[in-house]
Amino acid sequence: MRRKLRPRLCAVLVGIALALTVPFIVGAAIGYESRWYLVIVAIPYGVAGIILGLVWRDVGWRIGIWLFLVWPPALLLGYILVLEVPSDWRKDLLNFMEYWLILIAACLGGWIGSKLRETSSVVRDHNHRLTHS
Repeated sequence: MRRKLRPRLCAVLVGIALALTVPFIVGAAIGYESRWYLVIVAIPYGVAGIILGLVWRDVGWRIGIWLFLVWPPALLLGYILVLEVPSDWRKDLLNFMEYWLILIAACLGGWIGSKLRETSSVVRDHNHRLTHS
């Protein structure tokens, strides 16, 4: 149980740290209304997914779910706090769907990291067998 908890807890904490820093830095640099805003915000999640995937190969793409975990409650809370009545909920739902890019980047990063680790392990084992035979 503890072995499975550590990567998840680490990913959630990294996701919280990224959510509290990256959007504000990117927003200040290029503006919150830029079409590239979410793409650039998603990049650090992909990098974090790669790093965590390298560390915990067996978790793979699922590490991205844990990295993204902070976003749904944060978006819901933000929506509730600025709710306008009447609200165009269809437009708001489409705006929320854009944040799936972060989830996709994090999951893809975790998958790439775990595959890189798996590949390096196979190469290392093969080289070890060649030198010791």
